[in-house]
Amino acid sequence: MEKNNPNIDEVNARVESGGLRGPVDWVFPAWEIYIEYEARRIAEAFPLTEEERRALLGFGGIMKNLLQRAREQAKAKLASIRNAIDSNNYKLEGGRLHAPDGAWMHMGEEPYIVIEGVDALVYFPDVMKLPREKLELFQLGWEVHEEEGEGGRPVYATADPALFLAWAAARFGELHVAITRAILLRDGVAVEVRAVARSWRKRWSKKKAEKLVEKYARRGIMEPFFTMWLGE
Repeated sequence: MEKNNPNIDEVNARVESGGLRGPVDWVFPAWEIYIEYEARRIAEAFPLTEEERRALLGFGGIMKNLLQRAREQAKAKLASIRNAIDSNNYKLEGGRLHAPDGAWMHMGEEPYIVIEGVDALVYFPDVMKLPREKLELFQLGWEVHEEEGEGGRPVYATADPALFLAWAAARFGELHVAITRAILLRDGVAVEVRAVARSWRKRWSKKKAEKLVEKYARRGIMEPFFTMWLGE
């Protein structure tokens, strides 16, 4: 199979195994295919209004555009860095490898290049339609998982499209989404997506959230554990 022509079966298998990565010309289209497929599947499976369906499919369209733009930027930067290395015309400074044209790569256990200026405001509808009390239990688990904060708003960054969509479903509404990094791993490139949930505010510190999860677990309420351990 050509690595620049991913199909949904292959992409699903990679996502389920916890590793959507590969060559640049494969992994970015793989993200596009997965987001589009899941958006359509959710639109068909959940009792959404026509407006919500349009919003969900519109979300998929915006994500596709962002991923295409990020792909072109990543290809250009990686080509520049490779040429600099091949010609021995680069500079190492501050943990970064710099090419003559300004492209740079962070050096470390997981090298990466930064994707700049590829972001948009998107709207993700309320697909689960849970009672507020139940929804907050799932949000609590995300607070313990890897969710961070920015100006009091929930922030989540991941290289896993399934986790990205699961988080968006719990933090629905207006999202500021950015494609932030192409991470260079031994088995290929991974794409990092970062989102700020502008319709929500963080309610708990991580320490407080952890105590609440333990409290709920003692009462047999396990929803926070589901999102806390999701993807582990």
